[in-house]
Amino acid sequence: MQKIVLTACLGLSVLSAQAQLNVDLLYQNDYPENMSNIWGWTAPGGEEYVILGSFDGTYLIDITDPSSPDELQFIDGNNSTWRQIAVWDHYAYVVNESGGGLLCIDLSGLPGTAAYAFSDADGAGLTTAHQVWADENGYVYVFGSNLDGGSSVILNANADPMDPPMVGSTDTWYVHHGFARGDTLYESNIYQGWFSVWDVSDKSMPVLLATQETPGTFTHNVVPSDNGQFLFTTDEKSNGSLAAYDISDLSDIQYQSEFRANPGTSSIPHYAWYFDGFVVTAWYKDGVIITDATHPEFMIKTGYYDTHPGSGSGFSGAWGCYPYFPSGTLVVSDISEGFFVLHPIYVHASFVEGTITDSDSGLPVFGATASLLTLSGTTVSSSLDGGYITGAVADGIYTLEVSKAGYATASIPVSLSAGVTLAEDILLEPVTATCESPVILGASSITSSSAYLDWTNVGADQYSVIYKKVGGSGTIHTTTATNYLATGLESCSTYKWAVRASCPDGSKKKSVFGTFFTGGASCRDGALTVVEDISVFPNPAADIITVVVADEADITSLLVLDVLGNMVLQATVSADNFGMVQLDCSALAAGSYRIIAETGEQFFTAPLQVIH
Repeated sequence: MQKIVLTACLGLSVLSAQAQLNVDLLYQNDYPENMSNIWGWTAPGGEEYVILGSFDGTYLIDITDPSSPDELQFIDGNNSTWRQIAVWDHYAYVVNESGGGLLCIDLSGLPGTAAYAFSDADGAGLTTAHQVWADENGYVYVFGSNLDGGSSVILNANADPMDPPMVGSTDTWYVHHGFARGDTLYESNIYQGWFSVWDVSDKSMPVLLATQETPGTFTHNVVPSDNGQFLFTTDEKSNGSLAAYDISDLSDIQYQSEFRANPGTSSIPHYAWYFDGFVVTAWYKDGVIITDATHPEFMIKTGYYDTHPGSGSGFSGAWGCYPYFPSGTLVVSDISEGFFVLHPIYVHASFVEGTITDSDSGLPVFGATASLLTLSGTTVSSSLDGGYITGAVADGIYTLEVSKAGYATASIPVSLSAGVTLAEDILLEPVTATCESPVILGASSITSSSAYLDWTNVGADQYSVIYKKVGGSGTIHTTTATNYLATGLESCSTYKWAVRASCPDGSKKKSVFGTFFTGGASCRDGALTVVEDISVFPNPAADIITVVVADEADITSLLVLDVLGNMVLQATVSADNFGMVQLDCSALAAGSYRIIAETGEQFFTAPLQVIH
């Protein structure tokens, strides 16, 4: 038995200042080798033990006193970056991707020495695996192994817990992780980009019930809610997410929402576990994240502890976590920073939900935006039935703002309380007021690189101003003012510009085009560009081209024809393009083509040469 005291003190000293919310550090030990996954076991007497995987092997640790753990035993194994753990009854099962088979540990001997054995699944030839799960009925599911193409291999620990025989497999797709409960198995089919659901009532012949693609199409792990109505998934990729699905009807699985721990940082989630209305996730460089999943359609981060000094994308940081100890202790394994023992406080968020309705017609308003002012990450869109839900971490009085083009914005004070979902239906009043097309007042204060653009105020909610060098690509800016300073212009060039007003009733009104010329010491006669009916640049081209029509009318259709007159490519044309559309020609074979652009009033045509 090894009592680790000094390292714990050092860990507390080094990490006490790390980012945290509703989670306190009790202990940390930085092992010399890299860590992998972690799991736990509670003895009949209430003692709590950790099974910790590392590059070198498996540690058994007593954390009954969470601030002063006892390292009881180390079981050497094949060196492996991946060492994953599952527990059934008083047996732990450990797999790795290097060899040695299934490590079976009898934990009943703790805090003394635990007996263990390496199993090949009773002669089935099991040597390596990526993950393992054990259900409540004594079946061990091995994932990503050397057997049956890496599909879910099912072992019966009831027959022999120290050498469980193989009794079946899904034998379909490679499985990265899975979760089984009762007669249902959920698989993460990472390379297919979906999760699958199986009926395993007959372990020798599993039956596929459903599949569902996940947002990042790189499905790493799955975990159901306690009542089985919802399934939570992680996509192990840069900017990956925790996603939620309603699986109550497997013939019509409904996506609910996705959550990112720190949007904009491209961080990567790893292992997520459902616990009493929360999802606890080892989120690599973001550490461990606690998410209130009371409403899977809008998940809120209510706790976290950053175990790792870095941030952003990359596969380092918190590998795994285990939130199921009766004491409430949360343990985390960090690849480089070691073993963490934490005390979480599970705090529910505050929510507001309701239905957004048109006050005149009484019909639901789809696509309205609802948000709590001053709080980031609270903006949501109403569903087809007008429903919305948003929320905040902390109690307080907030302003709920609801808006949609064609309606007057509604602002309502709401008093939110932790663990409470406030019902707040919203009536949006239609706005019928339109506005006129803005009138260009002119360009002034023109230099070789800038120009001050000014137009009339027509009572619009906002204005979009576009300016572009004749024959070149355009720049669009949005403003609520009636003027704009255009910068970064090229000297000795003719520019065209226009303004589009977004009116209160949702309509848009566009001005006529104006022109201005940027001067410069190097300007000379003949510097103005001659404009043809249509410009295509670059030409010849290998990939992206820009098509511009001279009269600045919106392009409504853009086609590419081959030399026989067959259409080989059609652009996706957005509204309000001011006569400029980009098109990706990289899929076309090298050769000669013709561009056909339609503005609704006339056709424009130009040759195109594709090169590779």
